[in-house]
Amino acid sequence: MKNIWLLWLVVLLVSVPAPILATTTVWNNEASFVAAIQPGYYLKDLVGMTVQSGFNPGPASLAFGPTKGFSWNVTVGNAYSDSTGFFEVPAGLSTWFSYDVMTFSFVGSPTPVTAVGGTFFANDNSGNTVASMVEGLLNDGTKVTLTKPGFGGFTSDVGISSLKVWSIDGISQHVDGTTYAGVGELYVGSIPEPATITLIGAGLLGLGILGRRRRRSTVVEVR
Repeated sequence: MKNIWLLWLVVLLVSVPAPILATTTVWNNEASFVAAIQPGYYLKDLVGMTVQSGFNPGPASLAFGPTKGFSWNVTVGNAYSDSTGFFEVPAGLSTWFSYDVMTFSFVGSPTPVTAVGGTFFANDNSGNTVASMVEGLLNDGTKVTLTKPGFGGFTSDVGISSLKVWSIDGISQHVDGTTYAGVGELYVGSIPEPATITLIGAGLLGLGILGRRRRRSTVVEVR
């Protein structure tokens, strides 16, 4: 009878999700970020992408994927309900107004998104990349500040659903013409789940204990 209860305990250890405290890592080095994530990531290069017609802003929302099981979209907007869209610049895509915020949303199927990263920059009114600060905010509240154009990435133990990016100079006031947030490329992918490895290990340990107890019980019963 005890063996049956132990067997059910092992099944529960393997099949029931354990509560997980999210751990998010911020990456400032692109090569290190790529080395830490699963090989089947989705990388989208936005340099040279055409979104405008004449000098009018491009669409306010763009969608990409599914590619390798990952999809994402990005919208641009502001707190003042001003009509806006994306703007083509040499380094990628930029916001139309200085005070615009880019919001990225991610979906992974069947693997959840647990890794996102990209090259982010600030640019001036002519589209030239400048050494001004850009900030990113993950859906779990993790924030990264880039003091100059470069790479910013996140990996997390739990799913990543969204990322907001803005120019610090531009968002601080409702005045256009300061600096604008931009993105040049974006990675969407996943990392191995430590919780899964832990549960499998616990299950195997349980099976080992069950096996030992069964052998001992068998010896006792034979006697």
